[in-house]
Amino acid sequence: MTSRRRPAGAGKAPERPVAAPERPKRSKYGVDTSEAGKAARTVDGRLFASKREAARYRDLALAAKAGQIVDLECQVPYVLHAPDGTAIGKYVADFRYRMQMAFGNWATIVEDAKGAKTDLYKWKKKHTEAEYQTEIWEV
Repeated sequence: MTSRRRPAGAGKAPERPVAAPERPKRSKYGVDTSEAGKAARTVDGRLFASKREAARYRDLALAAKAGQIVDLECQVPYVLHAPDGTAIGKYVADFRYRMQMAFGNWATIVEDAKGAKTDLYKWKKKHTEAEYQTEIWEV
């Protein structure tokens, strides 16, 4: 008569896998979406898409307080049109404001706090500049 052996570990409770340390949640663009990440991108109660954009807003808000710029706006939409006038898309500028230039002239400045420049962004920027006769400053 042969003795039957139980396979190793048979009859025991299965071992629970060890949990990996928690990493911050990230968006598809690598932005930290955890509470701490959102707190780092929040300025004056506004949540910005990136730390770079939040830092630029801080700078512009200080300039506005000092009177160097006026009419600061965030997330300004520009509707993009085909030659026949049909709306084909939208470009959203991070900031728009007015700044006094040489000889007392005031100019409207459009800014984008840009990290990676995707092909779609490049096309929208070029289209917006042509349609609205404005220059978009990348900071």
